[in-house]
Amino acid sequence: MLLRAPGAWYGCPMDTVVSIHMPAELLRAIEARAKDRDAFIQDALRRELARRIREDLRTSLENPHPESLEMETIGLDAFAQSLPLDDADALCDPSVGTPIRWVEGRGWVDGTE
Repeated sequence: MLLRAPGAWYGCPMDTVVSIHMPAELLRAIEARAKDRDAFIQDALRRELARRIREDLRTSLENPHPESLEMETIGLDAFAQSLPLDDADALCDPSVGTPIRWVEGRGWVDGTE
């Protein structure tokens, strides 16, 4: 994802021209503060997209998918035991992991708490 690498789009040739409508006072405020209006608007849009992506992630973490809640309820051990024996050993080695647990309202926390 390009938004995770600040400046990843800089230096790329511009291949699309768009027209946008905005209030005249907003345009005057931008022009009063930025020498390069296009760069200013691109930067503002990148920041807003990144903010919305973080907001979507936060919402997802606060409202986990029902299957995640089911997994939390049955626990990793029960899940591992439900797998065929040959797959369980290959997929799950609890000795190399970090214990975590789900706490309603807090999310995933250290399992030793």
